Amino acid sequence: MREKLELTDSPQDAVLLVSLGWMGGMGEAVLDPATGGIRFFGELPIFVDSEQVRRIAAESLPESCVGELRVLISANIRLVRTTARNPSIRAAPEQDYWEVRIDELREARVVSKEKPCRNRPNTG
Repeated sequence: MREKLELTDSPQDAVLLVSLGWMGGMGEAVLDPATGGIRFFGELPIFVDSEQVRRIAAESLPESCVGELRVLISANIRLVRTTARNPSIRAAPEQDYWEVRIDELREARVVSKEKPCRNRPNTG
């Protein structure tokens, strides 16, 4: 899967590279595959709900993986402009960001930034 994301608030089929274990944000960051930095739509960062990403990752963990883990997600999504307080900063002011709402998950794969993961053998 290769990244595919249109910077629009219309529903779309997308492939996103998402952090796993991001610290200090409004969820898990949608990453730019070229730089590893947070993707922005206009001036605002793009995040996915952390609990949702953890559930998706748990269902697609490879047999073994070393390094900084990320999740490659293929889904029908919407980008929704959201305002909230950063939960990792005490008394933080409200801030705006784009939240990815996953309407239909198609495929997900946990990948490592450093080296390929070893996948479980297909027993199905």
